[in-house]
Amino acid sequence: HTSTQNKIRKRASKKESNSLNDQRTTTITENVQNKPEINTKATCAEIFTNANNLFNEFINELDNLCANWKELPIEQLLNIFPDIGSVETDMKILKEFLQADVLPYLHIIFKFWKNRKYLHDVSFGFNDLHERFHISSNTDLKKIFFDLIEINNKTISSECYDKYQRYIITIENVYSTNILNLCAELNVSKELIHFLDNLTTTDADNLLEAVNDWDETLISTESVIDFVKLKTFFTHAYTSIEEIHSYKTELLFQDVAQCFDIIFKDDDFKNVIGLFET
Repeated sequence: HTSTQNKIRKRASKKESNSLNDQRTTTITENVQNKPEINTKATCAEIFTNANNLFNEFINELDNLCANWKELPIEQLLNIFPDIGSVETDMKILKEFLQADVLPYLHIIFKFWKNRKYLHDVSFGFNDLHERFHISSNTDLKKIFFDLIEINNKTISSECYDKYQRYIITIENVYSTNILNLCAELNVSKELIHFLDNLTTTDADNLLEAVNDWDETLISTESVIDFVKLKTFFTHAYTSIEEIHSYKTELLFQDVAQCFDIIFKDDDFKNVIGLFET
């Protein structure tokens, strides 16, 4: 009797399970049948519409940039042209959407931003020369360099343009690339400069004499020669500057720059800036 009841229960359970499966199958089939068809053409149209809207928004941003660049902070320019490394290429591509009379200003601003690390090094290096040789402060040079250091992404674009343009006219177009690079290296290579300052001429001569017996696992022979060449370069420059100081009570930056430029023309030192990197 018990066995018969169990068989009845199993059959009932199986029927119930089959019934549930049938219901699920029916529901899934109905859902598939009732699912709305995707209108591919409408979706493509929407995509193109959205793309067109985005493009128009971008063009509006460019129009706003051209119309109001003088009042915009640099960070807003960078929002539109975030890749400073390819900004020149980007502006060429978008040239037809940018006002021709605004382009020169944008080029200057982006040029500053791209080179700001180097310009900061030049500025700090100039200050080092200024203090080292007691250069006269009766010029605007110190303020020009200070103004460059003060520029950041919050600076108004027209202010950045004015300050950097003044630097270009007063300094970059006046002094040699070697002088500007030297100023930059004075800041970048402070530890090396300090080492050279403490290296006497006798020390340099002794290094050259010992170079053949040098343990190159510690430092290469070429590096020793470069150290000595840099030391000799600065020794010549300092001697020339001291000579000017002997008859001129107040040194100007151009006096110091001229002394270095004369030494740069010497074949032994024409590539001396590259020694800082080695």
